[in-house]
Amino acid sequence: MASTNLDSRRFQTALREGDLPSLALIPKSDLHIHSILGTRIERVETWVGSPLRRPPSRMSSFHEMVEYAHDVLYPYTLSRAGFEFTAKSAIQDAIDDGVIKLEMSLDVRFMTMYDSVPDGFLAFVDSVKKSTASKIDFRPEVGISKDRDPANEIPLASLCVASGIFLSIDLYGNETAQPPDRYRELYADA
Repeated sequence: MASTNLDSRRFQTALREGDLPSLALIPKSDLHIHSILGTRIERVETWVGSPLRRPPSRMSSFHEMVEYAHDVLYPYTLSRAGFEFTAKSAIQDAIDDGVIKLEMSLDVRFMTMYDSVPDGFLAFVDSVKKSTASKIDFRPEVGISKDRDPANEIPLASLCVASGIFLSIDLYGNETAQPPDRYRELYADA
């Protein structure tokens, strides 16, 4: 308990002072990031070999953030290589930032980027989980967009749930796109 209180005070002080190096030394959890959006833009630029348009310092809406991702990031990251790079890179960023527990949403659509569905995708996630286990408690989440047809998404998500590799479900997107009942069976299985 004393260590937790000390870490909390150190965190608050470093945050107030804008001391990023001290913040990175304090153990913490990140309980929700998306794999292809979770890494630093500088890492993506290095990976693609060219500068990318930076996001505005403040976005006016969720829609603006989605447009930016589609226009600037997805041309590079919405592929198997891009997915694998950003997932690994986001985990390394978290480790560098002092995160000891990380929950990352890995969208089921990435599964279809592999020749063998679901084996290639599941093998990748499992290998990342095992290779980082000594540095971080990586907890993959099954990512499902409510903006896509549940009839296509749920069978893929069920394969992830059955694998035992994934520890939670991230149902995201437009809250009114699908009624919650469409996902009842998936959650019951999980």
